[in-house]
Amino acid sequence: MYLNIKIHIVTSYESMIPIIQECIPKFPELDINYSIGDLDEGLFRPNKRRKMELK
Repeated sequence: MYLNIKIHIVTSYESMIPIIQECIPKFPELDINYSIGDLDEGLFRPNKRRKMELK
């Protein structure tokens, strides 16, 4: 059984991007994305989207 696992990393520091990019190829079975932004805002968006899906 194959699971499509998606991971989105929100970092508040641009200096973390090269480290994340270096790690992505080590986990080819995962769909890893990233962005730079406010961590609180990054946590709020998926929760808001999930609440909309449940309605």
